[in-house]
Amino acid sequence: SDNAPTNVTYRIERSKNNLANFQTISTTKSKQFEDNLNFENGATYFYRIIAEDATSESPYSNTVEIKVPVNSSAIFTDDNPNSGAILPQFQ
Repeated sequence: SDNAPTNVTYRIERSKNNLANFQTISTTKSKQFEDNLNFENGATYFYRIIAEDATSESPYSNTVEIKVPVNSSAIFTDDNPNSGAILPQFQ
């Protein structure tokens, strides 16, 4: 569960194909985020979140790895294209 106060902003960072070179792709006050940026087939993307308020920021969240299938326009929960798209989950 999210115990963050209501005045928190979440900074979403993404890195492509490695665990370095993270770049901020969005900031939001919402507890949900959808990455609408173009994905490259066959690439692996890593996501992490930092919560920040007017005086401080949290440590990085756990890092989530998303692998884009080579011949697909969606990301699936496993290798089954019938499983449906997923969104990164952070704790």
